Amino acid sequence: LRRSRGRFLVGDSRAVSVVGGRPVGASVYRARYGRLSKVTACNQFRGMTERPSSYTVWAVTTQGDVFLHDCSVTENELRAESVAGHKQLDVGTGATPLTLLLDRGFRPGHYLSVSGKIYNSADQFHINLQTSRGTDTSIALHINPRFFQKSVVFNSKKKGIWGHEEHSDLGPLSPGSECEISILCCDDDLKISLNDKFWHSFKHRIPFERVTHLTVRGSIAIDAVTYNHGAGERQLNEWYWRGLGGHLKRVESGANSVTWGISLDFHVYIYTGATGGGLYKSSSNDAGVQIMSDVRHVYVWENQRWNPVTGFTNRGLPTDRNTWSDQTGRIHRTRENAKLPSRHWSWTSEWCVDYHTPGGVDREGWQYATDFPMCYHAHRYVTDLVRRRRWVRKCRMSTSGPWQQMEKVALVHVSISPECADDGSVPVWGVSVTGEVVIRQGVRAAKYEGERWSLVPAECPMCSVCAGVESCGVWAVSKDGRAHLRLGVTKKNPQGTQWVNVDSPGQPLVEVGAGAGRVWGLDREGSLYRRTDVLPLFPEGTNWERVSGNVTSFSVGADGSLWAVLESYECGKLTVQGVIAHRVGITESCPSGTGWEHTVGTGWSAVCARVPLPL
Repeated sequence: LRRSRGRFLVGDSRAVSVVGGRPVGASVYRARYGRLSKVTACNQFRGMTERPSSYTVWAVTTQGDVFLHDCSVTENELRAESVAGHKQLDVGTGATPLTLLLDRGFRPGHYLSVSGKIYNSADQFHINLQTSRGTDTSIALHINPRFFQKSVVFNSKKKGIWGHEEHSDLGPLSPGSECEISILCCDDDLKISLNDKFWHSFKHRIPFERVTHLTVRGSIAIDAVTYNHGAGERQLNEWYWRGLGGHLKRVESGANSVTWGISLDFHVYIYTGATGGGLYKSSSNDAGVQIMSDVRHVYVWENQRWNPVTGFTNRGLPTDRNTWSDQTGRIHRTRENAKLPSRHWSWTSEWCVDYHTPGGVDREGWQYATDFPMCYHAHRYVTDLVRRRRWVRKCRMSTSGPWQQMEKVALVHVSISPECADDGSVPVWGVSVTGEVVIRQGVRAAKYEGERWSLVPAECPMCSVCAGVESCGVWAVSKDGRAHLRLGVTKKNPQGTQWVNVDSPGQPLVEVGAGAGRVWGLDREGSLYRRTDVLPLFPEGTNWERVSGNVTSFSVGADGSLWAVLESYECGKLTVQGVIAHRVGITESCPSGTGWEHTVGTGWSAVCARVPLPL
């Protein structure tokens, strides 16, 4: 196992981590967990063998792999680290001068306490936070009670030069008395307490990151030194993502840990709570792992240009796209060199013309346009000089995972409410392949699959839906890109009463998310918008305000937090694709936020974080 800030990752026999507040070596780890795969070993070591809590972020990669991060496990790890971080430093006989190493430094949240007895004949003593062990080092904090002056001096020393002195009274300090001086590091200052009462605040003059040692000198005998370096923090790029078996396009989770998924072929799956399956067979719980399959379509585009002699032909202009290409036309791709997504897939059909291409086709499968970058349509007009058609071939993969297929239902989108209804059920909304909006009744913690479907009539076919109860209700997006708000949605009546049309922000929308009075929308061009003036008496709001571009998908929590998958992200000199990000800086005065905080990894396609997380 490899060590990173005292936490196990993968592969070093010298590594030490913390379990239950006690340090555990790799040899103890091997004795406890035996010979397991690295992934299984890490999961068991971190206690990730049970069903994840509601405070879980779910994510899916572009390859259909499912991952999760359980924030409650992180909280437990932080508590264990906090217990392990509280320790008594060895002071020996207590004689001064005494210099002690602060092995985790002295950063915000770290705490020091020095207890001792002042000599009867004492004239002064001092406590220093230093940047190294020597006597000529820089001093971030110098506490110097001077009994001959009846005052205390607080100061710092940088490059051999003392700074401006700050003075305070001695308080209960006197020769022959016992005392306890405590120092708490904060972002802006060092807060100093004397005998559990606030004493002085000292602004940082030297960066706290440089502090490494504590030194006590003068007329005092040390009884104890307590050092608490806390548990640190978990940045988003330090999250541990746990993999699950199976292959899905999207995963949605909500109240009571109800978690559903949709595959590429629109089958609906319910998470069983087990672990393993697929690539994680060694950690599988056979009782909850099911056999599952998925079907994927591989597309190739054929492009032609019209010329007055031969009509439409494969010979185009030098600036035209390739005769055979991907949808963008920029990448050369033929039927012969089209490859399977991975070795786990196999072909199940031959190449054929796709007559279900979006936008419509003619009898031979062609779409027409004035030029290649233009919009395509099914009928040819006099001004149409180019045409294209899509070829399709099916492939299938078989795998296993902790997912149970729901029979006789096919959905293109599903959303689970982060709040329960009055009867304890969890409303689950979905959109069928024909655009009908449905709601699943009777979904509970003891029955994640629910009992029955109910149709929610709508005036037009939908393509996506966002479930809620009272915080922002239920929103949906129709196939023509308009938003729709479901009125009358309450915990007593989670199905609501009627739909209200809401305008789009210029470009057609593909998805709307809502939570805690905040409504967000995503258009077909990847632009993210915030709905303004959303009020309890006017929940549909007034306008769309553009917030960010380059967004692939997003998720809104019940507390209004915003998570998204960014299509690309500039990381130094590199551009990485498919990054999960959390919107930061969202406040009442700045409802759109100030920027993105990125997690680790690339290649993500979807994220779900509906239940408020303890970040």
